[in-house]
Amino acid sequence: MLTQTRERRRTAALVGFESSGKSALFRGLTGRDTGSEANFRGSTVTARQGALADDLDLVDLPGIRLKDDSVATQAAIGRITA
Repeated sequence: MLTQTRERRRTAALVGFESSGKSALFRGLTGRDTGSEANFRGSTVTARQGALADDLDLVDLPGIRLKDDSVATQAAIGRITA
């Protein structure tokens, strides 16, 4: 009897401070133009996912803010701990 092993997709996340270039890196690596962020602090407010390889996804998270616990920060932390 043959058994088939199914590999799970892996996920890597871009985590860092606001305005550190995470979205630009995401676009460069995935070739995916998200189109919804701008060139100012805090413009990425949702997590985006794109494929890096057949078995690897990349997630672009909103930047971490040290001065306050914003909704975007909570979403970013929630995404990487889920």
